[in-house]
Amino acid sequence: MNVNQAGEEMHKKILELDARDDKNELDDFEREERRILLVEQSQKFFKQKVVLYEKAHVKWLKQGDLNSKFFHSTVKWRRARNGINRVFENGHWCEEGCG
Repeated sequence: MNVNQAGEEMHKKILELDARDDKNELDDFEREERRILLVEQSQKFFKQKVVLYEKAHVKWLKQGDLNSKFFHSTVKWRRARNGINRVFENGHWCEEGCG
């Protein structure tokens, strides 16, 4: 069983336990099993996110110094996201030069 199949099986089991919990059919053991599965699923998602972040970072390191389209579009996106375009002052929004 590969990682994706294991994740799908875990998800199916959680959904099954959720459905039974909605009908108040779970015993204490099954509630604990559901809690453990949810924790494992959360950890799995976190690990996947870390791997994707590392892959993106490697891509940045490889292509970032090439002055490529990827590099420039990433810088442009970051500048737009991190820039301050306006400020809320005295009860209203101020654009540049407002005082």
